[in-house]
Amino acid sequence: MGSNQRALLWAPLFLSLLVACGGKTVEATGVLRDLRSGAPIANTEIRVAGEGEWVRTDENGRFTLSAKTGEQRFELRGGAHCDPHRDAPVQVSAEAEFEIFAAPIAEFPRDQIQAGYDEDIRVEVELNCAAEVRFVQEAGPSLGELNVEEGALRFHTPALATLVDLDARVGIVPIDRAARAAYVFRVEVEADERETLQEEVRVTAGAVTTGHFQVPTGTDIYLNGGDGSEHEWRMVASPGETVPIVDAGDRIAHFRAPEFGPYVVRHEPTMTEFMINAGPYHRIRNDCGRSACHGEQDQGWRGTAHARTMRRGLEGDLGEEFNEECWECHANGVELGVQNGGLHMNPNRRYYRPSEPHEGAYEELPRGMRQYASVWCSDCHGPGRIVPPASQWQYGAKFGVGVCAQCHDVNEDDPNANHVSNHVDEWRVSPMSTFIGELNEQNPALRRGCASCHTAEGFSHWRNDDTTRFLPNLATVQPVTCPTCHNPHGGDAPQMLRVHGSSDPLDGQPVDNLGNGAICATCHRSEAVEDPSTVAFAPHAPQLDMLLGRGARGVNTANENPHRQAEGSCVSCHMEEASGELEGIAGGHTFLVRGRGTGPINQAACAQCHQESDPEQIGARDWDGDGESGTLTQEMRRLTRAIEAALERKLAGTRDSCSTPHEAVGVRDQDGLLVLVDAEGHVLGDCDENGVLLASERVDFIRDAPERIRNAAYNLLLLRRDGSNGRHNPNYAFEIGRQALRSLR
Repeated sequence: MGSNQRALLWAPLFLSLLVACGGKTVEATGVLRDLRSGAPIANTEIRVAGEGEWVRTDENGRFTLSAKTGEQRFELRGGAHCDPHRDAPVQVSAEAEFEIFAAPIAEFPRDQIQAGYDEDIRVEVELNCAAEVRFVQEAGPSLGELNVEEGALRFHTPALATLVDLDARVGIVPIDRAARAAYVFRVEVEADERETLQEEVRVTAGAVTTGHFQVPTGTDIYLNGGDGSEHEWRMVASPGETVPIVDAGDRIAHFRAPEFGPYVVRHEPTMTEFMINAGPYHRIRNDCGRSACHGEQDQGWRGTAHARTMRRGLEGDLGEEFNEECWECHANGVELGVQNGGLHMNPNRRYYRPSEPHEGAYEELPRGMRQYASVWCSDCHGPGRIVPPASQWQYGAKFGVGVCAQCHDVNEDDPNANHVSNHVDEWRVSPMSTFIGELNEQNPALRRGCASCHTAEGFSHWRNDDTTRFLPNLATVQPVTCPTCHNPHGGDAPQMLRVHGSSDPLDGQPVDNLGNGAICATCHRSEAVEDPSTVAFAPHAPQLDMLLGRGARGVNTANENPHRQAEGSCVSCHMEEASGELEGIAGGHTFLVRGRGTGPINQAACAQCHQESDPEQIGARDWDGDGESGTLTQEMRRLTRAIEAALERKLAGTRDSCSTPHEAVGVRDQDGLLVLVDAEGHVLGDCDENGVLLASERVDFIRDAPERIRNAAYNLLLLRRDGSNGRHNPNYAFEIGRQALRSLR
């Protein structure tokens, strides 16, 4: 066979080998793109798999490298994408630019918003190539060591009942920022020769809710069946198709209102039925804000921080850290991730892109957003339509602490805050947060007159219309919550206080220059009862009397009292923030100078004037004149015990006319009246011992006793009810005690 023949024989074989090996080597140009979005992948190294030089893509994802024509596979180094087309090679040609598509190393999970309480949660990372997955908890209730298996995090959200104090009554559960159980995790994905990817993932068990009956659409509303043993919930009416109630057989059930309108819910065992009005925040301006409606309230609100803070934040007054997360507390209806019509999902938002805080930023907001860029009416009153007259029993719910707790309970674990605001947490420690006794008609705090100081709506009604005494509804009455002292519609007084500077007259004399403490003095006075004219009237809450040196019977007024000169009067000591072991349990909105019970005194309260002195030792000396020195507490306790013993001797033989008579040994204050009690604490005249003393049952001793004895009994109660062991006004307090003791000898 000739050489030409042999060459022709080998030619097909050579061509087939040439094709099998990828053809000739050429300078090829391609574009590297993301498989999901099609966007170019910049600044990533690429080469033909297993051979050749690494080249780097430019800002448009374009690269040029040496490669053989035909089908080729490529590999990447660095960047955040897997090697492209592992199962589908790319056709390389010298004539045409080719495209290579690479999948991201991982598909990160989406945020789970309103994931539910007492639920198993799975947060899974989908890997497109081999990589290691790590989860790090950034915020939220501590989960300890995280349970991560095969790229998925598993955990269980807490039960709502463990996060809130459930009311004994049927109603809606208020959920504050802590109780929404918001978790934030940093997810890290690391693959060989790739950059480590990081993403934040948020899981929120529930959304913040106020606890009243105007609610946002798109938010899970949790229902509380009260403290009964049986529960069954029923949706009686809704604006569209019947909305299912989840866990309808449990004490805590919930539903989500999808449409604007009224939802009527019934708790069958108690036959409690209430109307819940739902609406998206961005539609409520159709109902509120007209110039003809609530003009006085609107004008007052415009002077408050609620109205101004969002603008200040956008324009840079609050620093560079003011961002969209801050909107949750400073803009209308913002609950990130919840489709409730708040500013974060306002229809006009598509015309707006947030920028760094700068002057004029507020005016750059589209007009349809600008009017919602504040803490506006519907943030507190709710975005649903106003409750109709037939449902006015729900009125009291708007005074619940849940309204203010939407923002004023920020703790250090809150994922959407760069500050701490523990006002509500402190208030929960205070005596203001609870009712005096069981929540029923016999509770003195819920009676006409008494409710004006012992309930939020009673106080508000009294200060707005002091010609009547408000009788609250037991279904929704609230204790002394935030809007008792603070008027959300008023911007004139500091801290939006309802009363400031001057308080009501005491004993017919004006009371001025009390600063922020004037609001305290409105109720903490001996005359804060319905009828102080009766002889049997008791000094019910005489802290102002003691501070001013007035009110004791048969004792001269004492005008000299250094504590009276404190700029803020009551709040100067009672609201000075505590630290150390007393942080959160004294000072601030606990209103406590010492920890509850026999805890230590908050040194910060005294250090303003007494520097580093031991608070217990301030003023220690022989105050009661018995020749033995002691602290104010020790001295006052010895003095009052001596008065009590002397009074018991004077009362010897005094009995009521009950079938089993009670014999008097002392006195106490009951509902603002001075009454006699026996050794077991039973009130003389209360023959059935039910704790309720009718006018016909009252014993006449207090009226008939000599004036000096009546005065001594009254002054003993004055010292007891003041509660400061003389600290409010030491000279006056001990003069009262010494004179009472002399009059009983």
